[in-house]
Amino acid sequence: MDIDILFMSEKIIDFTGISASKFYFFPRLVQDRMSQRDDYKSLIEKMRNAVKQGYWRTELQIKTDELATPCWIELRCQITPAAVGWQWNSILIDITQLKQQQLALTIAQQKSHAATIAKSRFLAMMSHEIRTPISGIICLLDLMQPYAQQPELYQIHKNLTLSGNNLLNIVNDVLDFSKLESNKLEIYPQEKSLYKIATILVQPHAIHAAQKGLDFKLWLDPNVAKSLHFDSLRLKQVLNNLLNNAIKFTSQGTIHLDINLLSQQNNQQTINFTITDTGIGIAPKDRHKLFQPFEQIEQNTDRRYDGTGLGLSICHQLIQLMNGTITVSSQPNKGTRFTIALTFDIGLPAEIKSLNKHCGLLSIVNDPILTNYLTAWHCSISRLNVTTKEQLAVAISTQCIDTIFVPQSWAEQHNIDLNWIAINLPSVNWITITSTDVMLTSNINARNISLSPLLSQQLYRALTEPFQPYNNDNQYNHTLPIALTREQAIADNRYVLVAEDHPINQQILKQQLEQLNYAVDIVDNGKQALIALAKTHYNILLTDCHMPEMDGYELTKTIREQEQKAATIALPIIAITANALTNTDRFKTMGFNDYLIKPLKQQQLKNVLSQWVKPLSMNHSVKKLSQVTMEQTTLTPTPTSSINMIDINELIPIFGNNDLCQMLLQQYLDSCIDDLSQLKTAITQQNNDNIFMVSHRMKGAARMMAFHQLAQVTQKLELQTQHVQRDITGIQQHYQQIEQLIEQLSHQINRK
Repeated sequence: MDIDILFMSEKIIDFTGISASKFYFFPRLVQDRMSQRDDYKSLIEKMRNAVKQGYWRTELQIKTDELATPCWIELRCQITPAAVGWQWNSILIDITQLKQQQLALTIAQQKSHAATIAKSRFLAMMSHEIRTPISGIICLLDLMQPYAQQPELYQIHKNLTLSGNNLLNIVNDVLDFSKLESNKLEIYPQEKSLYKIATILVQPHAIHAAQKGLDFKLWLDPNVAKSLHFDSLRLKQVLNNLLNNAIKFTSQGTIHLDINLLSQQNNQQTINFTITDTGIGIAPKDRHKLFQPFEQIEQNTDRRYDGTGLGLSICHQLIQLMNGTITVSSQPNKGTRFTIALTFDIGLPAEIKSLNKHCGLLSIVNDPILTNYLTAWHCSISRLNVTTKEQLAVAISTQCIDTIFVPQSWAEQHNIDLNWIAINLPSVNWITITSTDVMLTSNINARNISLSPLLSQQLYRALTEPFQPYNNDNQYNHTLPIALTREQAIADNRYVLVAEDHPINQQILKQQLEQLNYAVDIVDNGKQALIALAKTHYNILLTDCHMPEMDGYELTKTIREQEQKAATIALPIIAITANALTNTDRFKTMGFNDYLIKPLKQQQLKNVLSQWVKPLSMNHSVKKLSQVTMEQTTLTPTPTSSINMIDINELIPIFGNNDLCQMLLQQYLDSCIDDLSQLKTAITQQNNDNIFMVSHRMKGAARMMAFHQLAQVTQKLELQTQHVQRDITGIQQHYQQIEQLIEQLSHQINRK
């Protein structure tokens, strides 16, 4: 390497300990000094690359015998081509002090990190140690609760329990924080339903919000997958913390939790969780403190809001562990919004449910979440601007609305009760919107939903379950349809064949079907059904599954084989079974179109028949309200006694008439006595097949008549006959129980 020095500052002696004049006379000293460095080879390589770039900048430590202490320089070179070789114009800057400061900072950071680790270990250890006595205190308080019922002790006990739980929550926060700082906390994703998690999670928060007079809104995007892979414990921890804060810092207005599908690709969904409040908000200058540990916006000693200041820091770190993001936007005195974005693997894809309902909403019902759910489920919506209940009834009838949402306050204001609904809107699904402090319930009387929050699964259930209008006085109001003659029903394609071997079940089905304006023929078994079908054209067949000579399964198989050979249109066949643990796929495989489970309620029977039987005209059953003369029959059931075998109030919704129920009860008692005689004969003859057949028949009839005790005993007897080794003693005991139950039923009926 040939080096010529054109100019060198006298300050070079400060960096190298050699004067500029000596370098002038002996330029080779530059190369000699460089060759003594440990990084000489890499330095030469970097210089060659610098020639290509025309510029070089680096930092070098200089150690020479002439200098007492090493120094650091920053070297900046501009390189240009010369007549021979290249000309280097270089500047040397002393950065020794800067390097010393950096070293000191590195040492300080290492010490700080070591201190943090020590602190985290200490916090973790202390948290575990403190949790033990706290858990003991809480357990003792729990054991003490039954003995602290006096008003003074009760309040003291309640406050102690609350304080103990608060202390445990603080310790848990500290423990989680220490785990996060020491990288000991891990995420464990599992396949879970976000709908179920969110529904359970929001309920205590909704109650807390209602206690403060706040509305609570929940939106769960129907496009979110049915199941996803996520750590439900940590996700709930984050959402609980944010919802607690939202309610804590809000004195009036609304709390929102919105869960929306942001995007979907590669079998993953990115979900947005947005928690919005209308509380005190956060000033811009304070937002940087939100996710810092042990930081709170309100630092004065008379703080209105308690807490450790760890919650949001833990949330932030947990979201980072889940590879997500959390952001905040806020305006003082207007509210705050936290937005979390997380990506999850899809377990089961979303199922968009198509209900195709026609829903009516009073104009005063203005809830976008409700309308969004209805729209997602392909329901049409009509806004009803009515001021009286008469206008409401006419609007529902003329617009063919099948489901109506009415605020409870509006119904009470207009004196609407379940009697009025049953008389004027018998086929409409009535859903009451209750006050904000009532979670959605579904009881025997009606469907009540709360919009604060509106839970999607319960709304779906309210839309799909049949509505049965009973009032609180156990009175049932039945609107009688305009009756068709048998000839009219047959001409209107409403002709039903029933295959059922039990007399009481035959009578019940005949009465139910005729009330629904169907013409009915009844046979005792499958063989008779085949003969009837060969002679007469029926629109549908209802068949019991277990009958003598030919059961419902064999009957259906035979009909389907005949249809296939003759290439005729398939007859709708509905199975009637006492097995509540059955499923649709099983029956479809056997050739049935649908099935009904005993006891058959009128509405269930009506729904299934309307699905498979298409009358030629609906003029007999659908009339405008103004054209229909409605007849009210108020039925007052006989009050039941504690020893009643059958509760008349359970039969009224099945048969719709108190007098009819009493008549059927007497007929049922007569059939029970006859069945009991046949059962006794079968047991005496030890005819296992007959014992099974009679007990099965009695079980089905008992379920149809809501005679629950008898249904249980006959089922046990039926199962007993299927054992390889018959237990004669057990069969006799079951028979005696059946005999006693029938005797008690006789006392009940005869004392009326």
